[in-house]
Amino acid sequence: MQVTVRGDAWRAALKNTRRDSLQAIAQRASLSGKFTDIATLRVAERECQRFRMGPDVYAQSGIVLSPAQQEHLAAGRVRCAPAGTPPSSQITLRDAEGMEAVAQPMLIAMSGAALQDVEQGKQVLAAVLETRSIELLEAVSRSVLTPQAAYAAGLPQGSSPSLDGQLLDLAIRVRACTARGDCDVVGMDQLQCGQMNACVSNLVDFPAQKLLVPPEQRVPPFRSSNLTAAELQARWNDIQAFLASRTGP
Repeated sequence: MQVTVRGDAWRAALKNTRRDSLQAIAQRASLSGKFTDIATLRVAERECQRFRMGPDVYAQSGIVLSPAQQEHLAAGRVRCAPAGTPPSSQITLRDAEGMEAVAQPMLIAMSGAALQDVEQGKQVLAAVLETRSIELLEAVSRSVLTPQAAYAAGLPQGSSPSLDGQLLDLAIRVRACTARGDCDVVGMDQLQCGQMNACVSNLVDFPAQKLLVPPEQRVPPFRSSNLTAAELQARWNDIQAFLASRTGP
């Protein structure tokens, strides 16, 4: 398909999903009815799910939040308050912006749900890769970018599809937050990180501190890999090269 909404438009649309209030994002989508605005709201709704729990829920689970994490949780709960705004599922799509063929399945993928129709998943991924938007790829990747789909799209096949999937997920998140300029915010999102010694204040630091280190220093799920630090670095480089070839300017 010929995609008309390119990467710069998606970058502008998705830039502030973690900084604008859910209310402001919903109002914008409701007023415009544009696919990019509704999609942005869908992404914001998914990201806001982590802030539905109060601090008492973490305490009951034995998770001790640092002062910075407590502040992050409090700010997220304020930002994600629905305040009577319409959810994305109730907003009429009035302008698909050239994405008519994949708009509805793409919105499903953005919610984090797996697409049951394999061909639809392929079409969504093809449309996303055509935009060259890393931000949009992050929004749908967990639903449509399996390791096998990445191999078909040009990633050299590795020895462990499971590890490749985990590395892809991390690499996409790092590249997307770097493009948006909010890696500090994203780095704080995993509030349960203390249980696995996986906390970072900026997601950009995660690979160097928690992944590309000797096996015994890695955090789950990467600790189970028997690759040496050099071998893991080489595979990380392969994935970075793949993403650079399929996204960006």
